[in-house]
Amino acid sequence: MAEQHLLTIDNLKVNFKTYGGDVQAVRGVSFHVDKGETVAVVGESGCGKSVTAQAIMGLIPNPPGRIVGGRVVFEGKEITGMSKKELLEIRGSQIGMVFQDPMTALNPTMKVGRQIVEGLVRHHQLSREEAQKRAVELLRMVGIPDPEKRVDQYPHQFSGGMRQRVVIAIALACQPKLVIADEPTTALDVTIQAQILDLLKRLQAEQELSVLIITHDLGVVAEIAHRMVVMYAGVVVETGRVQDVFAHPRHPYTWGLMRSLPRLDGAKQRLVPIEGTPPDLFHPPTGCPFAARCEFAMEICDRQMPAPAAFGGGHQAACWLHDPRAPRIEELVAAGRQGNVTEALRNVHELNRYAAD
Repeated sequence: MAEQHLLTIDNLKVNFKTYGGDVQAVRGVSFHVDKGETVAVVGESGCGKSVTAQAIMGLIPNPPGRIVGGRVVFEGKEITGMSKKELLEIRGSQIGMVFQDPMTALNPTMKVGRQIVEGLVRHHQLSREEAQKRAVELLRMVGIPDPEKRVDQYPHQFSGGMRQRVVIAIALACQPKLVIADEPTTALDVTIQAQILDLLKRLQAEQELSVLIITHDLGVVAEIAHRMVVMYAGVVVETGRVQDVFAHPRHPYTWGLMRSLPRLDGAKQRLVPIEGTPPDLFHPPTGCPFAARCEFAMEICDRQMPAPAAFGGGHQAACWLHDPRAPRIEELVAAGRQGNVTEALRNVHELNRYAAD
């Protein structure tokens, strides 16, 4: 019998009701997180990364948001249909969350020690004195100097990096099995970013944590993640081990992300942006959502979403270029990865021959 995943997201769909209609923010997302691994969910702003994380935690505000399909399974138990009371028992104790902006995640009117103590008292039934000692230990663990003094200070008395460490301490207070980190290094300078990433890696190794990190920074992904999930317009377009996706990206959107990264190991190259804008999620396309921006788009891309193609080792990409009926696919894929599409575009008309099939 195959080992059970710690977290499974299966065909998750989330809508937000507005005066203009329903925004289909997440449209059938599926992936998993295993024990002790770090999975990164990447993509540009508005692709549904943070909404997916909020849905896992049961934090979608209703109204206007609601889960309209799919399920989230944690340790074999479906949590999408749980009551608020049941979810409160899981949040913090089993699943911790590091929010994007530590200044808004922390209560400015409460001392940081009290904010750490709350979860310990609720989930571990510790006395206030015991919880306070544990809070000091947690601040020391995340690298905050003089924790005996700092535990009685307010968030505004900490720097941005130190506030993020406090948020991590709160997330880890009850020793959860999974930590969801939503853009944990946003707005921090590169030195502090490196320290936060090193901290997460160290704590994961010491506590056998599983980490789901939400980010748009591929440098963060390369530094910390084992596997990555690439999202675009509310769907997963590619997933696989980090080394596989970085070495051999298989979806045109992933190619675009890679071509827009500056390189430090060779001659200077012009960064190639992804032209166009994401689709309207009030009326999302029936086919591949990236078709309007794709250099290789075919007629069938606009009409039907492709099934994921498998490349071994769990590496998958949902793109019609990998359909077995597509001629000269090797040349197209190679040209796309290199960013040299002129020759490849001459062959696109051949791929349209099966669009009417």
